[in-house]
Amino acid sequence: MKKNITQLVLIFSILLGVALSVTSTTKAADYDVTTIKTKGIFHTYNSSNVRINKDGQLQYYTYYDISNKFIFKKVTCNDKKFKSKKTFKRPLKDDGYDIIKQDGDNKLWLVYRKNLKTIYFINCNKNGKVFTEFKTKINGYYNFSIHDIMINGNKLYCINSCIKNNEKEFVEILCFNKKNGKLISRIKFPQKEEYSFRFAGKKIYAIAYFDDFIDVFSLKGKKLVTYKLPEGLKFKNDEEPFWDFTVKDNSIYYINTRGVFKCDEHGIKEFELMYDGTNDDLFNKIDGSFMSVKELYVVDDNEFYVIFNNEAGYESVAPTAVARYTKKN
Repeated sequence: MKKNITQLVLIFSILLGVALSVTSTTKAADYDVTTIKTKGIFHTYNSSNVRINKDGQLQYYTYYDISNKFIFKKVTCNDKKFKSKKTFKRPLKDDGYDIIKQDGDNKLWLVYRKNLKTIYFINCNKNGKVFTEFKTKINGYYNFSIHDIMINGNKLYCINSCIKNNEKEFVEILCFNKKNGKLISRIKFPQKEEYSFRFAGKKIYAIAYFDDFIDVFSLKGKKLVTYKLPEGLKFKNDEEPFWDFTVKDNSIYYINTRGVFKCDEHGIKEFELMYDGTNDDLFNKIDGSFMSVKELYVVDDNEFYVIFNNEAGYESVAPTAVARYTKKN
């Protein structure tokens, strides 16, 4: 009798395990991958976000310094190689530019800080011709970080993490008229987590550095919803950052060492595995050019790019390699 009970328990446990594995696993689609390493990465500094230009090529800008000038380069990439072209020069600006953001194929927004007291905003074309330039004062702060900017109609939004002299941390959302630089609003709210902030649509997405969730805020700082991140490590070898997220067409895409996940904000509202990176060496092995994730760029569910960098190896946070994933037919 005891033996029969043991067998029943064993069978029930096996069936339960099968049931759990079926209900908790989402089959990920298969993708082809093409990898390309960049050239001329040494001595460059920060880089812009990536985008697909009108010619269907991946495009971004980066810069390096020479003779007290910053030299900007426009970099394009197809499936075979990178091409770079010097575009314009600008005077050195303290520690460089905090934000370089593409505004279409041929324009850039440059944002930098000066003496922890002033933020400068510059809109220029690919040749360096300035269309708009303005600044705003930041007073009484011990330190602050500029996370992101966004153009929405005639408005420019900027989000910062700030620490006042009394060591209280808070988030600041600035809104300007993008043409004349007039400050429209300045909204502050307490920062309760260490976040990385991104604008998307008319919302702010904030991923917790040391936790497993994304908070979504309105442009006025009101928390709207919290999404739990999927399981998986955010670091390769416990050291190299391997995570990022982006928002496109009401869906949040997130990458970690397990793979790429998608959360439909108008649908199931939970992260589902879109690409399984378990057997992908780029997601798991240490490689000089494919060390850390700099950016996840999603075209749609059928195509996405993983932009890599290696700050320690190249003394630069500019891209060192790109992997293009396309869904198999």
